[in-house]
Amino acid sequence: MSSFGEILKSLRPTRTNRFRVILLCIAAATTFWFLNAMNKQHTATLNYPIQFVYDKSRYIEVEDLPTQVAINVNGVGWNLLRNNLGIKTSPLLIPLDNPAEIKGLSAISIPSLISDQISELQLNYVLTDTLHIDLDERATKVFQLFVDSVNVPLEEGYRLTSRIQISPDSVIFHGPRTYLENMSDSLYLRLGEDQISNDFEQNISVPVPQKVTSSDPPIVQVSFTTGEYEQREYDLPLNLINGDENDSLFTDVTVRISFSVESDRADMIEPGDFTMVGDLSAMGEDSTIIPRLASYPLGLADISYDSSAVSVRDER
Repeated sequence: MSSFGEILKSLRPTRTNRFRVILLCIAAATTFWFLNAMNKQHTATLNYPIQFVYDKSRYIEVEDLPTQVAINVNGVGWNLLRNNLGIKTSPLLIPLDNPAEIKGLSAISIPSLISDQISELQLNYVLTDTLHIDLDERATKVFQLFVDSVNVPLEEGYRLTSRIQISPDSVIFHGPRTYLENMSDSLYLRLGEDQISNDFEQNISVPVPQKVTSSDPPIVQVSFTTGEYEQREYDLPLNLINGDENDSLFTDVTVRISFSVESDRADMIEPGDFTMVGDLSAMGEDSTIIPRLASYPLGLADISYDSSAVSVRDER
């Protein structure tokens, strides 16, 4: 109980008021010290906002321009605090007469451009080593649009049955001159990854490189037709040409041919629609000739046949 009583005594109003007085004295002294210090001159390092001044209708940023410069200054505490907090701080204006030719401003050249803009502070020196600048003339360039037919994502068994139409077939990019001039004149569109098994007609966004500011138009229409194909094979007779009737030759030589054809036309294609020939005037000393496909129906794909030399003379 005695310990509890001592605690109660320590909380009596007299001691509590005394404690409050002490706190008020400390706060008043701290405030007085702070106000007195803020009215004195100090040295500080500030990250001061900057803004480059140039003809933005003629020039464009290739890379983002610096937005701050680190400077060491002398000034009254209040001014330093206000600038450090960014309160009512106007950016330092740095004029650029020939923006495309300037690649950077060194720490030596910066003071002459900004010192008269911070009258409430005294500039000691610039800490930023170099302000890197990458500006270029605004320009436009026309690019021809293409779709790589080999990489069109067709469903298995389907093929293109028409040319790929792009409307419009070109696009105008706006951006930095040097960047545009270094780009290829051709631009390929991507159709996505969905497997295509029907006639295609869609609006496709033109891919805009990062440094290009705009595309005209931003979207184009791509269209083409497709068809389902199936594989067929035939054994074709080899027709011998330019030969001597007295020669003893094989007449039952055949060559296997394979091809793809649209499913709705497959039953219309017959072996008689093909002509496989062998030119005897080009026969080798070993009595062999190389088969050649002389004619075949239009609209076939993936045509292949055994073009190895075959023996055509009976040496018995």
